[in-house]
Amino acid sequence: ITLAASDDIYLVGEGEDHPPPYDWRAFDDTDLYVVRQSWDEWYTVYNTLLRFDTSALFGKIVTGAYLAIRLTNRVDTDGYALRGEYYTPTTWPADGADYTGAGGNNAIAGIPLDELRNGTVNVIPLENVEQINTSGYTVLRLTLTGEETTPTGVNQVRFASSEHPDFPGPALLVAYED
Repeated sequence: ITLAASDDIYLVGEGEDHPPPYDWRAFDDTDLYVVRQSWDEWYTVYNTLLRFDTSALFGKIVTGAYLAIRLTNRVDTDGYALRGEYYTPTTWPADGADYTGAGGNNAIAGIPLDELRNGTVNVIPLENVEQINTSGYTVLRLTLTGEETTPTGVNQVRFASSEHPDFPGPALLVAYED
């Protein structure tokens, strides 16, 4: 299941404190970002939200699922991990109420950034697949670990969005039974 152009977005928090408060959102970008960084005593956190129309699975039993993302850049200064949660946004497109400086891990417990590979499609197994909504949309919110520590530099996962001109956007790969 792939995304429509309006179904991927990132929310950004910036400020002097860590984790920083919500500041702005972006969509229609060729790349998506999941970031936790410090730069000259200024902190930045990016959450990415991916909304998949999973209504075609109505009446099916989901037995497995994977998130496929094509990495365009990865920086790992502090040994953080990529994690993800099933999430229900307050509105769509998502906004400040959907930003978090922390994040959950009920879909992706945490994959160390140094295990993700630049320049290729990374296929990440999802947990708790019974939370995939077979009669509507399934939203994943991706964040980086590290809210309990102060980042010392850049920690980032950047991957192709649904608007990328050269690379495939995020995809939800689902196994199911009738």
